[in-house]
Amino acid sequence: MAAIILLVAVATISYLMLSEPTASEVLFAEYFSPYPSIKPEIRQPVATSEDPLEAALSAYDRNKSSATMRLFEKVLAEGTENITAQFFLGNLYLSHKEPESAIESFKKVVTAEANEFTTSANWYLALAYLLNNDLSECRGILSQLSSASGFYQNKARELLERVDSLDKGN
Repeated sequence: MAAIILLVAVATISYLMLSEPTASEVLFAEYFSPYPSIKPEIRQPVATSEDPLEAALSAYDRNKSSATMRLFEKVLAEGTENITAQFFLGNLYLSHKEPESAIESFKKVVTAEANEFTTSANWYLALAYLLNNDLSECRGILSQLSSASGFYQNKARELLERVDSLDKGN
């Protein structure tokens, strides 16, 4: 009986210790918010849209589910390197706390020819590295964003200071 109680106590303590978020995860949660929809008011409902990208974007407007991820994956499986699909898919991966997949998607966006998502993809790429606890890569991207004028400059500068403090705390 004592062995069972000890086993249950060890399992409970282990679960609590393993389920506690890391400092990187906490910081990620503070800074991550899904990218807003693009022009949802003119998009057709999924049922009437024959364009797979439009169907995926319409689904993204309504929710950030795994089914929506599959719609974007389907667009990309058709053999096109659609930057819009890559960007929103990366965002969904981050929403579902899948940083490795998000990193892969965002890298494709930032290495593609300059596009409307390049700067935002860099921001989300930095957050993916943060969630993945790769502070060096995160720091490098945040340094670039904080030295360039734009929407993410101040947020990047602030997050960079906080990432630097994580390293000092370890």
